[in-house]
Amino acid sequence: MIEPDGRAVSYAELARDADRYGRGLQAVGLRPGSTVATLLPNGTAALAVYFAALQTGLYVVPVNWHLVGAEIAYILSDCGAEAFVAHERFAAARGRGGGHGRRDGPVRGRPGAGVRAAGHAGR
Repeated sequence: MIEPDGRAVSYAELARDADRYGRGLQAVGLRPGSTVATLLPNGTAALAVYFAALQTGLYVVPVNWHLVGAEIAYILSDCGAEAFVAHERFAAARGRGGGHGRRDGPVRGRPGAGVRAAGHAGR
């Protein structure tokens, strides 16, 4: 796979990232049947998180990065996401959507991505 910046990523690297994300999602309490929402740019991180979700039995709700904070907050609430994985460049949009989460933290080994364990606001 080729990243938007032109860097080649092997399947082994993609699988390693997916395994790491999967462990991270499990570490924040997600179990088979849980929902994770993502707000990621096109690239291997988005694919690795998707693969991680499939491997760990999670439902994935990709969120379009063109949406504004209130729209993102609505989707997170409506889908019942228990975790939210976002690239740091979208932090401002998430922040304008209101506080639906319990904690934030980086995913080890992937600069610019974070896992947020989201509450069930509005449910």
